[in-house]
Amino acid sequence: MTVRADSSRVDCRARFHFDGQKIGRLSENKKDPDSAFVHEEKLRFKLFPALGDGAVGVRDLPFAVAETADPYVEGIYWTAVSDGRLGLAVFNRGTMALVREADGGLSVPLAHAMHYIWRTRMLSGDFEYEFALYPFAGSWRAARLHRNALEYSFPPLGISTAPGSGRRGRRVQLALDLPDDVLVSAAYSRGGRVHVRLFEHEGRRSTATLRSGLGEMRLVETDLAGSEKGEVTASLELRPWQLRTVRMDRRR
Repeated sequence: MTVRADSSRVDCRARFHFDGQKIGRLSENKKDPDSAFVHEEKLRFKLFPALGDGAVGVRDLPFAVAETADPYVEGIYWTAVSDGRLGLAVFNRGTMALVREADGGLSVPLAHAMHYIWRTRMLSGDFEYEFALYPFAGSWRAARLHRNALEYSFPPLGISTAPGSGRRGRRVQLALDLPDDVLVSAAYSRGGRVHVRLFEHEGRRSTATLRSGLGEMRLVETDLAGSEKGEVTASLELRPWQLRTVRMDRRR
């Protein structure tokens, strides 16, 4: 477990060596109609956060974030439990569930190996799991969980190259004025033109501003396939959960 001085996030890494052990709800029937795939019986990381009785689960869904009373809180990049006063989020790298167990504990399922009606797969060898715990105070809506989860899943990368001549070539200086609820989900060059994809991730209307250091630009919205949808202004409005992609063309 790695604890940071500048963040409440606790990074966790676990490695297990398996040699055909049964993990899950035990059964000797290889075609047992009762599934052994039960989260509470798996190999799991378990903890007991000090949350109130009114705690609810929160999960990151495709183009939405929603609360749930279900004990199995399943999300894409993160899951959380919050009582409005305190909360705990789990950021995942490969594990998508947070389980609210009957004894009041929370668990993160890791491994399962048992006879299974769909397919039996026993485990052999070394398996490594990574996830992060993120405790927070106050409302989960104000905790910036989605942004922090993406920062965990997609850390910045550094690339080294051979020394160049020092001469500067053509470049794009892109300036973005983004509110907290808007993320850049992609930025890339295609056909010599820069594309920026923005995503509103908190479920409210918002406005982002795009500028470039190359002078006046023509901004064209495209769909995910790159087809033009029409020219837009530098102040780009986004509806709740909306994705918008903008291509930046230099005016001649």
